[in-house]
This record gives sequence, structure tokens and C-alpha cells, in this order.
Amino acid sequence: MSSKIGQKVLLGALMSYLWIFCIACGGDSSTATNVGQSSTHPSQGSVKNQMQDPTPTSSKSPKALPPTPVSRYQGKRNPFSPLITLEKEQALIVPSAQPVKRDPQTTLEKIALDQLTLTAIFKSPRGDKALVEEAGGKGHIVEKGAFIGTRGGRIQSITRDRVIIVEKTVDSNGKVTTHKKELKLA
Repeated sequence: MSSKIGQKVLLGALMSYLWIFCIACGGDSSTATNVGQSSTHPSQGSVKNQMQDPTPTSSKSPKALPPTPVSRYQGKRNPFSPLITLEKEQALIVPSAQPVKRDPQTTLEKIALDQLTLTAIFKSPRGDKALVEEAGGKGHIVEKGAFIGTRGGRIQSITRDRVIIVEKTVDSNGKVTTHKKELKLA
């Protein structure tokens, strides 16, 4: 009784091996050749025919690569590909306009522009400077080119009664837009 079960298990294993071999070959029976038949394709010829080939091959000639396999999924959806691709996910997440990212390095970059007031402007031969105060009363001296505000703004110029700040934002199409904001003397 146990010998019949062992034979059935062996037969099942052999059948599954052949099935896996068939799947690995592509399941196309036209590419497989019978044992008694010789192949007409030179790369699939028998070992005996290859050994009798009198033309020596040069080691300097480049070897031809095997042809690329034809995909089984032409015209159909590949069941192993993800349903949502990265491009679709990014298109869903991108907001309408976001500021150009810059890590805040000073305390002025952590404070919004509407919380700052322009208190004074200093004229000097080395360049104009301005005094900006936080809502709590703490003052900061700034000059042209300094970063200010939470949206990555930069001081473009300091005139006699205002400070002009330029902020850059990126819209959903990837286009960079500049916005000018002003802090006026009180």
C-alpha cells in the first residue's frame, strides 16, 4: 500500500516538474523540438552537428546576443504590475502652489511676514539696512539679500520707506512664480 502512495507522490512530483518546465519555456510547444528531430535553427542545432562544423569561430568577433523574449501580456494588463503608479500618486498629492523649499537657518525665516513690522531704515555707504520687529518686540537688523519669512522670501531691495521681499512658489505644472511683498514704515 505504501509503495503505491510513494509511486503516486513521485509521479505527482514529476508532473509538477514538467509543468514548471513548460511554463519556464513559455508554454509554446512550437519552440520545443522532439528528441528524434534536428532543429533547423543554427543556434538550436544538436551538439553533434556543432562539433562537426569545420568553420572555426574567431574569438575577436562579437558574439550575438539571444533575441529578446516576446511579452505574453501584449494587449493585456500585466497582472504583476502595480495598479497605481508613482506618477499617478504624485499627481494626486501636488498642491496648487507651494513655496520653494529652504530649510530655515535664522529666526527670521521661522516668522511669517505678517507678524513682522518695519521699524527703521538706516542709510550707509556700505549698503542700506532695516530694523524689523517681531510681534513680541524683539528687533532684527536685515540687509539686501537676507532670507525672511516662512515662505522662503528674500529681501530684494531697501528703499527710503519700505523693504521689498520676493517669494517664489511652484504651481502644480512645475512653473515657478515670483510674488513681491512689501514691509512699509509705520
